[in-house]
Amino acid sequence: MAIIFPNDTDLQLPNFTVVSASAGSGKTHTLTLKLLQLLLSARIPNNRLPNILAMTFTKNAAAEMRQRVLEYLKKAYHGDREIHVQLLAFVSMDEERLRVRCGELIDAILQDYSAFQVQTIDSFMARIFRASALEFGFSPTLEIKLDNHLLLDTAFEQFARELSSDPSKKLLLEQLTDILVESQNTSSRYIWNPFQKLSDEVRKLYNILSAQTKEVLPPSDDGRQAGAVREDILDSFRQLHTLVKQSGLEITAHFETIIEIAAAGNVDDLIYRKSLYTLSVKQSGKMKAQAEEWNTRFAPLQERLHALASEYIVKQARNYYQPYVEAYRIFRGTIEQIMRRTNQVALADVSRVLVNYISEEIVPQVYFYLGEAVSHYLIDEFQDTSPVQWEALKPLMAEALSKRGSLFVVGDTKQSIYAFRHADWRIMKNVMENDVFPSAPTVVRELETNYRSYERILDFNKTVFHSIVPSLMEGSAPHASGLSSFKQEVKKSSKEKGYVEVVALEKNDELAPEHSKILEIIADCLMRGYRYGDITILTPKNEHVIAVSGWLNSKHMPFISHSSLDIRGRKITG
Repeated sequence: MAIIFPNDTDLQLPNFTVVSASAGSGKTHTLTLKLLQLLLSARIPNNRLPNILAMTFTKNAAAEMRQRVLEYLKKAYHGDREIHVQLLAFVSMDEERLRVRCGELIDAILQDYSAFQVQTIDSFMARIFRASALEFGFSPTLEIKLDNHLLLDTAFEQFARELSSDPSKKLLLEQLTDILVESQNTSSRYIWNPFQKLSDEVRKLYNILSAQTKEVLPPSDDGRQAGAVREDILDSFRQLHTLVKQSGLEITAHFETIIEIAAAGNVDDLIYRKSLYTLSVKQSGKMKAQAEEWNTRFAPLQERLHALASEYIVKQARNYYQPYVEAYRIFRGTIEQIMRRTNQVALADVSRVLVNYISEEIVPQVYFYLGEAVSHYLIDEFQDTSPVQWEALKPLMAEALSKRGSLFVVGDTKQSIYAFRHADWRIMKNVMENDVFPSAPTVVRELETNYRSYERILDFNKTVFHSIVPSLMEGSAPHASGLSSFKQEVKKSSKEKGYVEVVALEKNDELAPEHSKILEIIADCLMRGYRYGDITILTPKNEHVIAVSGWLNSKHMPFISHSSLDIRGRKITG
């Protein structure tokens, strides 16, 4: 593993470093080494334990990083030559001083373990919220709930009572139910339990919007309603149709179709027809030059139709979903009442409240509440940061960077897996491409060596994502996160190794088509000297695990399913 950050004697040590790396490239290892550099260096300012904060996304990852740091320090203290070589590459001291410094750090960590700040982002947010509880109108003894289901259930019951008892809100309830019925995906249009369905939808909307940094758009107040835009679209199309007839040229079949749609006044269908904005007359034969000239004359009207269609879609969407927006506003107010009444706050709401509170002016006050200023921030798996988390953290980091602090983040835009928690990999992409902090230009480093996989597996991935996917998908989607352009090579010992096979199976109504193939592969692996413990079978869903377990059991093959190891649900295993 090459050290990708400069020696601390370099006066150009970057304050804001983004490390971009693919799976298997040692991102966490790199972050651990950076944390060790900050802790060990005699030259980096403000690097006491309480001044350094490393953030991860799971408690397990935080515990693993703390363990790694202590293992490095312990081995270095006992003279491990390999560890000395790694650490001396980025701290300026001799071996004896390094050994003594590692011993001092171990003592400091064990004497005040709470000052060794390696924790999840959620934990850090909760810590700030508790410290500033009085500012938000809560008691310092408030309880932060990891799961907001009970709070939301209580709030929705109160919310539903208000909707049903308040005459001015009954119309809103009817509108919400109508939208639910229209959006049903099942063949049955009747909702047997509208209360539960509405509860699920409003809660889902609340959780999505609470993770965003922007407020919901208010109703359009420009005085121009969707109906007026609709009439403008039909009027502009009549002008276009008149101009097309004046040309005397042969009309395309697609344009003939949209003439009928416009005559019926079906604007919703009309605006989604590509032929409305493209060629209206045939461009072939002797009339080709004349057709091209007329299409140029059609262009201004088609551009106007395109602009009107965009305006119409936005207005229609805002009008159609306005009942949901109103419900969200009422529901949010109800939740805030209940949170203050019960002195409980859902973890999902913590970041949202902090975003509205923390600014560059208020940062010193936050650190006063916390008891110590953080000068150096490190973030693991940065691609899984949500917009509201990032906006809450930015003022704190801007303060640190303006005072000789640092920010070091590692991640991979291709590995963002927490979309269900509203993670947005575009945050990382933006900081890689733009200087988001005026006091600290962004320095981007890439780890291009894969330490986990063999060469043929990596080559397979490159074939799929560099060649096949871009050829099958239009637009920028394959390129947006870097899937189609990532650079990775394997270490020397992994070259010309590995095996990948993709098998197309014929459908079999009596037996799952993969049944015999899986058993065949297992038998082949055993014959070539592998053990059962060397084989892993991955399935898309839990029910598939049950099916595969049955196949293995029928052949008396020893196996253990992952769910069997969960001691929370398996008392015998526990």
